Amino acid sequence: MELVRFSQSGSDRLLRNVFCPYPEFRRSERLGEGASAVLGRAPDAAGMRSYLAARSRPGASIRSIETSFLASSENVRNLADRQWPLASPLLTEYPLTYSYGDPSTHEIVEDTLHPGIFWISGQLHDALVRFDSTTGVRTTYQLDSGAKPHGITLNAAGQMFVSLEGLSQVGEFDRTTGLILPSSIVDVSLIVTGAPGPMTSSPHDITMGADGVTIWSTGKATSPIGKINPDRSVNHYQLPTLGALPIYLNLGPDGNIWGTELQGNKILRITSTGVVTEFTIPTYNSRPISIFPDPLGRPYMWFTEEAGHKIGKISTTTGVIEEFQVPNTQSNMILASLAFDRDGNLYTHSYVNHNSATPPGPDSIVKLSREILFAAAGDLSHVQVTNYQVPSRNTVFHRIALGSDGNMYFTELATDNAGRLLVGTAPPPLSIFTFQFGMSIFEQTVVVRTADDDDFFARDD
Repeated sequence: MELVRFSQSGSDRLLRNVFCPYPEFRRSERLGEGASAVLGRAPDAAGMRSYLAARSRPGASIRSIETSFLASSENVRNLADRQWPLASPLLTEYPLTYSYGDPSTHEIVEDTLHPGIFWISGQLHDALVRFDSTTGVRTTYQLDSGAKPHGITLNAAGQMFVSLEGLSQVGEFDRTTGLILPSSIVDVSLIVTGAPGPMTSSPHDITMGADGVTIWSTGKATSPIGKINPDRSVNHYQLPTLGALPIYLNLGPDGNIWGTELQGNKILRITSTGVVTEFTIPTYNSRPISIFPDPLGRPYMWFTEEAGHKIGKISTTTGVIEEFQVPNTQSNMILASLAFDRDGNLYTHSYVNHNSATPPGPDSIVKLSREILFAAAGDLSHVQVTNYQVPSRNTVFHRIALGSDGNMYFTELATDNAGRLLVGTAPPPLSIFTFQFGMSIFEQTVVVRTADDDDFFARDD
């Protein structure tokens, strides 16, 4: 949906300036002497009247407050200038509460047994959070000190497992007690001949294998790939690239496990028997982060390049890698994770690099339309790119995931927020509020452009 223009006495004027008390809607224009308009959710008229009275000239009176309902399914953008930053009305952030620890909100995974419930890891808080996306209620479960939970995965039976990076363990989380079941804990430390004791592998990400019960993990400290077999025995497979820092794993359409090497600048593939193959990413020091299978089930895996600000695609049959440069709003932006919606549109998050934060700027969820699935390498000419700016800054986005309701859910590591981008459900209604002061009365024309870019609606008051 796009708000296009207002009309004042037959003279078209575009909506341009900032004038709104609600941070998620920051676009309005003074409609000549004595009248203003604000785009936003429908607040109570008394509150808006008080706000405007406080901003108006001494002695001015508010003649009327008129509301025009707008049904919206897209970000509100100005047709004449699409690149303007705008806090999207489709986005909601949910602050998370922890007992202690520096900001550290990481993974977000939906509960397969309880759709609408998401589990979030607060690593330095030694905590997991249960987030009810229907009610917005967040419940925090404290784990053992130093556990540093990070990865979350569920097996075919719906049992939930968590990697405890600080303890070099993986265990099952009991949703009833809010504790890691002692009998489920598997130590994934490395046993090295000649070493004085077990070496921690620091299991970071975990994912299920093709059988739905074998758990695979990335060893952040020592760079192995770990495998917890159904009988609870553990295998470790060293990567050919030393110090590769494997960071994320996912099951591929070929039944193998695929992963990213943050420092190795490679994509890895490991078979069920532990045979490892690495594929070098064309962009130097791209710092690949997350990796996901093709939404159409084709033989591809898609991944993000943090430093390259690119989306990559690798063929699971040939190993050929193609890259797509994601447009950024400023030069110091980097990417985090990615996910696909039900229609095959790709979502990633672009944020200001916290290690190079000047100039400052907004962070955004970026949508690349499903045409990217069929695009030639590097060609986004037929791909629609939409930025959804989040209210918070300095987010250090971490993960994004598709919910069973069709919406996208994400985490912000540095702000300890979870978030939701409305995609699969009708968003809250938007309204245009026209405020008239004194005797000034102006004609208003509101033009709305729908998500399919075909239908237009107008309302004249």
